[in-house]
Amino acid sequence: MTRRKPALKSWPILTVLVVIAFASQGINRLMNAFLPSDAPAAPRYLFMMAKSVLLYGLPAFSYIFLARGIPMPALMEKRQLKAKPLLLVSLMAILHQCALTLLTGLFFLNFPTLAPPLVPAPANAFDFVLAMIALCVLPAIFEESLFRRGVFPSLQREFSDLTAILATAFLFALMHSQPASFPAHFFAGSILTYLCFETRSLIYPVVYHFIFNLVSLIIAVNPFLGGLFSSILPAAMLTAAIICLLLFLGLAPFWLLREPRRKLIARKASLGAVLLLCAAFILLLPSYILPLLS
Repeated sequence: MTRRKPALKSWPILTVLVVIAFASQGINRLMNAFLPSDAPAAPRYLFMMAKSVLLYGLPAFSYIFLARGIPMPALMEKRQLKAKPLLLVSLMAILHQCALTLLTGLFFLNFPTLAPPLVPAPANAFDFVLAMIALCVLPAIFEESLFRRGVFPSLQREFSDLTAILATAFLFALMHSQPASFPAHFFAGSILTYLCFETRSLIYPVVYHFIFNLVSLIIAVNPFLGGLFSSILPAAMLTAAIICLLLFLGLAPFWLLREPRRKLIARKASLGAVLLLCAAFILLLPSYILPLLS
């Protein structure tokens, strides 16, 4: 007797996102209360690891395994791993992160009050390893599992493929609660979701997400790179040109990744599904705006 595949609905996973968003704000306040800004970096990284596991890892894998009934081998789809696509995805992530670092820097330059709280810089090699796990490894695995294997397929069942991709990216950006970084997160979320759609695999989004965050960490802790990006920002026209060039070069590998290209399917969403998605956006806005008021 074959196991019946569960019917996916968007309301459980959208509800989970709203709960995670508000819980994340509470945990951030708790961390700031127990770990002041001058505290060592290592405890902060450990706190961030625990937050990633509790708020993203457990809900993601609970939904995937229990609600969707997908076992780990099918989730990871190891049979699709190829060296060339992995290298192309890594190149895309590096170019996109450099472009979006400049784009976010322009926002910070013009709206300094929108800058998020700084993540403590690693003081030694051990701290850097902890930072890499907390900021690169765990988010890449857990956030991709939640959004690309939880949110996206659920929305895809009730909306057209294009709407599901854009809505997933929008939710991904809102969940990060960083107004100045919204364009960067929305762009990255769109790329990650389309990668999952195009390749039918979670591996490539995880690799892209990991490299994307790792480049950001390296820029943040490397004085030379940080100074290089900062020196470019005041020249707005030059910065805009570099951003456009890097984004264009970063999108070029998409043409090499396509094997047969998947067609975007149009589906007519029900009024209830549209209202539910709009409600999720509205409920997430307070958690997005809250950091600006604190």
